[in-house]
Amino acid sequence: MALTPGVPIATGGSGWSRESELQVEEPVFRPDDTIRRNWNASVPIVIDGSGRSRESEHQINEPAFRPDDTIGRSQNTGIAAWTAALGAIPDAVWPRLLDLLDTTERDRAARFVFERHRRQHIAAHALKRLMLSAVGGAPPRSWTFEAVAGGKPRVGPGPGPHFNISHCDGLVACAISDDLELGVDVEPVGRKAPLHLARTYFAPEEERWLASLPAAEQPLGFFRLWTLKEAYIKATGLGLAQPLHDFAFAFDPLRVLFHDPTLGDPRLWRFEQRLVGEHLLALAWRGDGRSRSVDFREVSLETLLSDASIGV
Repeated sequence: MALTPGVPIATGGSGWSRESELQVEEPVFRPDDTIRRNWNASVPIVIDGSGRSRESEHQINEPAFRPDDTIGRSQNTGIAAWTAALGAIPDAVWPRLLDLLDTTERDRAARFVFERHRRQHIAAHALKRLMLSAVGGAPPRSWTFEAVAGGKPRVGPGPGPHFNISHCDGLVACAISDDLELGVDVEPVGRKAPLHLARTYFAPEEERWLASLPAAEQPLGFFRLWTLKEAYIKATGLGLAQPLHDFAFAFDPLRVLFHDPTLGDPRLWRFEQRLVGEHLLALAWRGDGRSRSVDFREVSLETLLSDASIGV
């Protein structure tokens, strides 16, 4: 979910967070070299549960779209996290993406005030359907969904892969696993960070960590915390019904701390975080003791459409 200063965040009766459809423009800034010295956007960097930054071993060059590929049905111990840049989508492709969506998704798209927000919604849900098609083998248009308690969407009725989507200016993301509840969040880092919101949304130790950073690094630090917290509450399914002060993130190593004992064992949770161009992505999932690989890719929706068997 994109955090936009001055933009009301609607939670609805379910408490599941979503962006308000009444959105405003915002100022933009470019992070300087000091902020990015350990976050070279041209090299995929992973910050995982070990707390160590490293060059990713995951392939991000776009491969052919095949049902038996890395996230195919035989690869049921992994997680796929794919992103697509909105600026790379030709105008002629947008009607084809919209055609993948069901009536509810298209109606929601029509209610957005600004075209850029409408396109974010369309692209995110099209990516979701194309990835589900790769995992489950069914045509992209055939997938149906239902909401669980708290409002988090899932494949239904009946069993299916777990998924979560996120979208913001310039980028959409979708994460999928056969058997793990997960959450993903993306944010543009090339804009002004609303640092004044830290006291409202962050736990006290997160505030102190953020304040301890050099001023030039605080914007990226804010987005690191925000995307991790968003990914976590999306993975749990609670959304903004989960008090954000009840848990906190710490670094070196990257981990979550629970102030509310009812949240369970924080050691079960796993996180990865990386830059995708001028965007920051965070991924969260509850571990089950098995080793999990994450397939990060930057993909082209136009190519996925061409390679997928659309069907009905």
